[in-house]
Amino acid sequence: DVARLRPGNELPFYSPGLLEDVCFDLCPTPGQPGTEPLVDSLPSFDGTRLIRTPSLGLQIVQSGETLPLYAQEKDGQIERVIVPVKRQPFVVRLPTSVWSASGMEEEVVQVAFLDRESVFEDLQVNAPVESTPFLRFGTGVADYEFGSGRLWSNDYEYGDCCPSHNYIVGNRFNASDDAHKGFMVSELFDRDDESNLVESSDAAFLVFYLNKDPSAEWVGMRNNDQLEPGEYEKVELRFVD
Repeated sequence: DVARLRPGNELPFYSPGLLEDVCFDLCPTPGQPGTEPLVDSLPSFDGTRLIRTPSLGLQIVQSGETLPLYAQEKDGQIERVIVPVKRQPFVVRLPTSVWSASGMEEEVVQVAFLDRESVFEDLQVNAPVESTPFLRFGTGVADYEFGSGRLWSNDYEYGDCCPSHNYIVGNRFNASDDAHKGFMVSELFDRDDESNLVESSDAAFLVFYLNKDPSAEWVGMRNNDQLEPGEYEKVELRFVD
């Protein structure tokens, strides 16, 4: 059954939902073309090369390899990171220490994205969390108990009041180990044009928000906490064919 799904009997085999290639008898041997590590086949970008984002320690893992991140600075500060990514599923992971060091009892991260960098401009730092449209109460997208591999996005064009975010918590961290909380991403689904950005776009712009203030309270269904530097990352994925 697996063999029949290989386009043109192509090896190694890949199918959505797999985290790594599956090889059979005719797979290339080490040293032959096509056997170089994934990282070596990716383009590089200007900027300091990192293995984790500076504030949340976030990593992108694909085919078992941690992908390089390239820091982009503005006014002497890292404003975003660029990550070259193959058009395949990948894992986003964060160190468990990012929560424990802040005294947070519940491990949660919120993720919003668009196919353009206006999502970065909407992030309101040093202001109430509710000032950022895609973090307002009621903008979270529901998912299955153990996650679906799909992250959702919609902008104002969809007709809703606000852009949305994805709320990753509990068993939705479905690719974790002792040191990390991680979740697999197979699709970045844009509800506005019903497309998967992993397949259809040159880039995707993601914001990761992690509340590090354990004293934050909900007042009248609105979070009175401030969105502080060090609680978010701006990540630009550049898709590679």
